Amino acid sequence: MYSMPPTLARTASNPKSSDSRSVRDKRIVFALVGIFVIGALAVMSMSIADASRKTRAKAAMGQTFAVVHRRQSEFRSLTGRFATWPELKQRGATLRSNQSVNGSNADASHWFISIRDTEAGVICDRIGELMDEDSYERTPVCRDAP
Repeated sequence: MYSMPPTLARTASNPKSSDSRSVRDKRIVFALVGIFVIGALAVMSMSIADASRKTRAKAAMGQTFAVVHRRQSEFRSLTGRFATWPELKQRGATLRSNQSVNGSNADASHWFISIRDTEAGVICDRIGELMDEDSYERTPVCRDAP
């Protein structure tokens, strides 16, 4: 007569062992799914925090550009030309503590300034022209810092 192999005989005669294996497998699957979900949530929250930090940095630089525009208008009315950043700084213009000037240029009818936010890793550039009436006529062009 045919006899079952010992391992099959044990599992066939003991249904609790297959039930416990099934429960253990389900726990492992749920644990792995949970770890994946927690990891995905962590990555999403970091991405949202980074985007929020960059949005705040761009808004702060927008305010800085508005001040620079006003200072440029004042400088031009006195000298007949626009100022470079060192000239504006000499006359008392300042930046926020987390901002630095990446570059600036100016001539009689245009000015350019590039500002870096060191905390958010964003660089924004802005150009101003002689005909600009308001500081928000030209929007800054921003990018991630290398």
